[in-house]
Amino acid sequence: VVDLTCPVIAYYQNPPASALSLSVITLGFTVSDAISGVKTVECKLDGVVTACKSGEIKTLMDLG
Repeated sequence: VVDLTCPVIAYYQNPPASALSLSVITLGFTVSDAISGVKTVECKLDGVVTACKSGEIKTLMDLG
Protein backbone atom coordinates (compact mmCIF):
# COMPACT_ATOMS: atom_id res chain seq x y z
CA VAL A 1 0.00 0.00 0.00
CA VAL A 2 1.33 3.43 -0.95
CA ASP A 3 -0.10 6.27 1.14
CA LEU A 4 -0.29 9.38 -1.05
CA THR A 5 -2.36 11.37 1.45
CA CYS A 6 -0.62 13.90 3.68
CA PRO A 7 -1.12 13.80 7.45
CA VAL A 8 -3.90 16.01 8.81
CA ILE A 9 -2.90 18.87 11.14
CA ALA A 10 -5.80 20.28 13.16
CA TYR A 11 -5.34 23.34 15.37
CA TYR A 12 -7.54 23.50 18.46
CA GLN A 13 -5.89 26.46 20.20
CA ASN A 14 -4.88 29.35 17.98
CA PRO A 15 -3.15 32.56 19.00
CA PRO A 16 -5.38 35.64 19.04
CA ALA A 17 -5.33 38.04 16.09
CA SER A 18 -3.28 40.41 18.24
CA ALA A 19 -0.51 37.78 18.48
CA LEU A 20 1.61 39.69 15.98
CA SER A 21 2.46 42.10 18.78
CA LEU A 22 2.97 39.50 21.53
CA SER A 23 6.27 37.94 22.60
CA VAL A 24 4.64 34.71 23.88
CA ILE A 25 1.86 32.71 22.21
CA THR A 26 0.40 29.23 22.70
CA LEU A 27 -0.65 26.88 19.94
CA GLY A 28 -2.52 23.58 20.31
CA PHE A 29 -2.64 20.98 17.54
CA THR A 30 -3.13 17.34 16.65
CA VAL A 31 -1.48 15.41 13.82
CA SER A 32 -3.01 12.26 12.39
CA ASP A 33 -2.78 9.96 9.38
CA ALA A 34 -5.54 7.38 9.01
CA ILE A 35 -3.54 5.06 6.74
CA SER A 36 0.11 5.27 7.80
CA GLY A 37 -0.16 6.69 11.29
CA VAL A 38 2.24 9.30 12.68
CA LYS A 39 5.52 8.16 14.23
CA THR A 40 7.05 11.53 15.18
CA VAL A 41 6.25 15.24 15.00
CA GLU A 42 8.71 18.14 14.86
CA CYS A 43 8.00 21.83 15.40
CA LYS A 44 10.14 24.40 13.60
CA LEU A 45 10.34 28.16 14.17
CA ASP A 46 12.93 30.40 12.53
CA GLY A 47 14.95 27.37 11.47
CA VAL A 48 15.12 25.87 14.97
CA VAL A 49 13.59 22.39 15.30
CA THR A 50 12.19 21.28 18.65
CA ALA A 51 10.51 18.07 19.71
CA CYS A 52 6.77 18.23 20.08
CA LYS A 53 3.90 15.78 20.01
CA SER A 54 0.39 15.62 18.73
CA GLY A 55 -2.16 16.88 21.23
CA GLU A 56 0.15 19.13 23.19
CA ILE A 57 -0.11 22.87 23.65
CA LYS A 58 3.16 24.44 22.50
CA THR A 59 4.32 27.74 24.02
CA LEU A 60 6.42 29.91 21.73
CA MET A 61 8.45 32.63 23.46
CA ASP A 62 10.68 35.56 22.54
CA LEU A 63 8.82 36.25 19.31
CA GLY A 64 8.97 40.05 19.51
